[in-house]
Amino acid sequence: MFGGVIFIWLFFVGLMAKQLKLYNIENVNGVIVKRWHWISAVILFFPIFWLACMGPAINDIPMYLSAYKLLPSSFMGILQYLSTMESGQGFVIIEWLIKSVFGNSFTAFRVIIALIHSIPIIYIFRKYSEDYWIAIYLFVASSVHIGWMMNGLRQFIAVAIILFALPYVINRKYMKAIFIILLASTIHVTALCMLPIIFIVQGKVGNKRTMFFIVMAIIAMFILSKNPALMDTILGETEYAGAVTEMQRLGDDGVNPLRVLVTAVPVLLAFVQRRRILREENPVIHICVNMSIITVGFNLIAMVTSGILMGRMAIYTNLYSFIIMPYLIRNAFTKKSQKIVNMLMIVFYFIFYCFEMGVV
Repeated sequence: MFGGVIFIWLFFVGLMAKQLKLYNIENVNGVIVKRWHWISAVILFFPIFWLACMGPAINDIPMYLSAYKLLPSSFMGILQYLSTMESGQGFVIIEWLIKSVFGNSFTAFRVIIALIHSIPIIYIFRKYSEDYWIAIYLFVASSVHIGWMMNGLRQFIAVAIILFALPYVINRKYMKAIFIILLASTIHVTALCMLPIIFIVQGKVGNKRTMFFIVMAIIAMFILSKNPALMDTILGETEYAGAVTEMQRLGDDGVNPLRVLVTAVPVLLAFVQRRRILREENPVIHICVNMSIITVGFNLIAMVTSGILMGRMAIYTNLYSFIIMPYLIRNAFTKKSQKIVNMLMIVFYFIFYCFEMGVV
């Protein structure tokens, strides 16, 4: 029900933006780009935000609300609570700050968390994507808003914070990017995986580092498909020790191969036009394509291990593929065929969304 309303809203606002020209015309590297006005960009995303903070308490939300209610409200109480934690202290501090101002208000908690999720997405997608509408549509059709803004709330805060660091990654301001990643790791420790990744994705599309990563991911996929418990050995000294075997016992049979195929689409489009991308020397495109390659690698490993545990790693790099899809389609197809391809993409991603949501 809620998904249908959001799709209707996206098409309605998209049509209004086109008719009323709610965008600025900008010339970016010789390409005419329609940059959405801030207010229209926020309006397009608003029902996603509204669902995240006012929608039904599904998935992990009841667990987060229960933990929020039980959180100590005094300064000494929170210090004692933090001393018992091995990770995630940053998230607890956010919870405590919200509780200090708004008390036990679940609404305030959900609104502020949804704001932290939403602002980086609106800002980065609007700033770097050639087509903000397509980027947001892919975000919704990939069920990220349901799977993360209404499920893995804590980790998605880390994802959103790191997304905000994209300008620093592009401009190679590594100290600032590393600081943001370390800050995000206090929210969710898995954010540390982005420390090597911000260096791996630098350089040309499909550079030696990213290709080495994907080769290693394929090798790991074959090894782990024969012995999934090996991942438990690798994670033995972490808080996720034994988690893969436990997840599989509970019925987690890995990431759906269809999702792996879908996340590979931008990579395939990029390699078809690799020479053109190399000629343009646009660091945004190079970094986002390489992020997409990393996403495929994560999903290949998650396909044969745990979709819940290992599949969560791909969200750190998956968002960047939404940014570049409009660029890849514009360069891969003629002007006449671009509209047809965009329509087909919209239809097929909607079908993918229905599969993900169990509608079909």
